[in-house]
Amino acid sequence: MDKRLTPEQILCLQWWGCTAHDILNADNTFFEETARISGHRTKDFLDKATSLLEKQELLGIHTYAFHHTDFPDGLKQTGDDCPPLIHLLGNKALLEREAVAIVGARAADKRGREAAYK
Repeated sequence: MDKRLTPEQILCLQWWGCTAHDILNADNTFFEETARISGHRTKDFLDKATSLLEKQELLGIHTYAFHHTDFPDGLKQTGDDCPPLIHLLGNKALLEREAVAIVGARAADKRGREAAYK
């Protein structure tokens, strides 16, 4: 069975509360079993995910799953912390450049601010 989940399936798993680790290791069997156990109407969620991704695409927002060839290698290297999906608006070439990301910095402490500045 194909291990590669569709972006729509990945969105559903995220909505159902699955962790990134679970999604990165998921296949279609995991998806179907999670939907069955959770009691969610899979078709409704997949339709919602499809609609959302279509609306984003009309706005020029591209969505890439972690297994897509255009998914940035730098993000793949984060292992279990790799986001299962990214949504991109803008210059895709910038994803291949060296970069720094700060996550959750709203109430950064002194040490965090100093590390970000460096």
